[in-house]
Amino acid sequence: MDPNGNFYLTNINRGKRAWPEQKRVIVQCAEMDGASCQVGIETVAAWTVALEEIKLATAGRFVVRGFTPNKDKIRRANPWLAKIDGGAFFMTRAPWNQDFLHELEQFPNGGHDDQVDAVSVLWDMVRKRDSLVWA
Repeated sequence: MDPNGNFYLTNINRGKRAWPEQKRVIVQCAEMDGASCQVGIETVAAWTVALEEIKLATAGRFVVRGFTPNKDKIRRANPWLAKIDGGAFFMTRAPWNQDFLHELEQFPNGGHDDQVDAVSVLWDMVRKRDSLVWA
């Protein structure tokens, strides 16, 4: 987020992976972002255990925070979706754009909403002026 309130999405790393591979990808993304990176984990279902495993895997090199949703998916997404409507949402041109835009077009009635959930966690952390790798 810049000082003018513009919201920037610079990367999405999406894929179906077994947990050991997913954990490796999360740690690798954090390492690429550097020491000031914070990792946000939505702590629902099995991800509560994942939070602890990521903390161990990063060995104190990064802040790892859990995020427990207290609103439904639509209410969590609305603030950053408003940025899109207001022309204050930007994303890096990248191979992941097509899948992300397709998911947005289908939300909330589509078959997938993982990326929307991820950006909602990102929004919650960024508006507190944090940086993030989300899982």
